[in-house]
Amino acid sequence: MIHRIRRVYFTSLPLPEAQQIVAAASQAAAASLTPCSLGAYRIERPGSCVKVALKSAGAVTQLYFEFKQCAKNLWAALIKLLSARLPVRRLKAATVASGSVVRSAGSVSGDVDKAVASFIDSQGVASPVVFTPTARRQASHCKYRHVPKLQAVLEGLRRAGAVIRDGRPAGLADDQFWSLFLQRSVTLRVSDTQLRMFPEDYQADFEGERFVGHHHVTLGTGWSEADCMSVHWTVCERTRRIIIVRCGKHGRTHR
Repeated sequence: MIHRIRRVYFTSLPLPEAQQIVAAASQAAAASLTPCSLGAYRIERPGSCVKVALKSAGAVTQLYFEFKQCAKNLWAALIKLLSARLPVRRLKAATVASGSVVRSAGSVSGDVDKAVASFIDSQGVASPVVFTPTARRQASHCKYRHVPKLQAVLEGLRRAGAVIRDGRPAGLADDQFWSLFLQRSVTLRVSDTQLRMFPEDYQADFEGERFVGHHHVTLGTGWSEADCMSVHWTVCERTRRIIIVRCGKHGRTHR
């Protein structure tokens, strides 16, 4: 069985700066840098490949490295070069079998509720992102354990909300706008079939108005509440705020 080594670091630098430094370190290590998905890259030299994913998690950027034992020298060279350019600290280390699922460390039931409460408290009075009572209640019962992924989505929505509040710039399509701030692909619309069959999964009231959470991301896959959840939102054109309509276990699916 082929084993892969996983290393997780974090830095206080924002995501765009961290991405630039990773690109510079790859070049200095005489390695090629190839994007393989949004925020993820393959760093390669002949016979060696290190995968790295960069994700915004609140005030920090997390860097997830994955590589085989044979690529350890390349990874060590990258870490040395990165450490000379940005403040990085080790978060955790794990060796996992190929094809296994890497679990988030330290996440237990109730962490989603705490993360959402902290996010709401940190925004202050002029919050560009608000939760409907329904979404807040869903979060309080959510068993999803990969909480840093949710935190990254919320922080992305916060940044997008600040831009929307001040006047969204022209020239970006909706999918480009949301992907830019969330650093992941965003589904822009719930299907008419889903909305017709399960309206309560995608609609909620806030301040006397009914909102439909068409925009959404799904975190994780499968049917386990611990490994999959969804966040649905829309923009209130009147107040220029992002309204989170759903934040909890994945909605029902018409099959």
